[in-house]
Amino acid sequence: MTGKKSKSPPADEHALDAFAGFAADGRPTAVERYGAGHIHDTFRVRLREKGQPGYILQRINGRIFADIPGMMANIVRVTEHLRRRLAAIPGADPAREVLTVVPARDGAPFLRDGSGEHWRCFVFIGHRELGARPGTPAQAREAGRLYGRFLALLADLPGPPLRETIPRFHDLARRLDDYREALEHDRAARSSGAAAEAGFVAERGQALLATLRDARRRGLPLRVTHNDTKFNNVLIDSRGHGL
Repeated sequence: MTGKKSKSPPADEHALDAFAGFAADGRPTAVERYGAGHIHDTFRVRLREKGQPGYILQRINGRIFADIPGMMANIVRVTEHLRRRLAAIPGADPAREVLTVVPARDGAPFLRDGSGEHWRCFVFIGHRELGARPGTPAQAREAGRLYGRFLALLADLPGPPLRETIPRFHDLARRLDDYREALEHDRAARSSGAAAEAGFVAERGQALLATLRDARRRGLPLRVTHNDTKFNNVLIDSRGHGL
């Protein structure tokens, strides 16, 4: 050990150029890699102006999300609806409880740079970094409350369904078929250590699929869901309250 503090990895050389293409206020002083996400490249943009929160800038992973216009159209629809709903709730703070999409200078909700990479930008929302798992039952409860609030606020989203940006990604029947194939071939030789989990899926998976299909036949309406409800996909403020 040398005793020296390790330096954060340098920001991507294209990030600052990409940020200049957004209709953002303020003068950037630093663009730093941010967070522990593994899909997109994420940067925090700090500003020279005091009291300004700065921005989150992301280079979108086009290998996973081929329909970037569709994805961003979904995000705009959802965040605008959430903002309208929260504006009517006493004590709510839409500026901190909802992502604010910063448009590119041409008005689009994303930017395509000269090398063909796609970027998006949001106003930074200050929060506590709590890691991948809740540290207390209260934190777990707060995360669950927030996901429930998210679903409730989007229950009346008007218009057509959101666009399916990755075909069949949320198709439970396909997921079960893929799982059974993986279990049968067991290429990584891990099935023996997951016997209890495999038994759980064998006992309940097909029954759950049948229940959902029957509910759809009986008129269960389609609604917006989140489908990635892990703890670090919610923001918790310094008082322990979810945003």
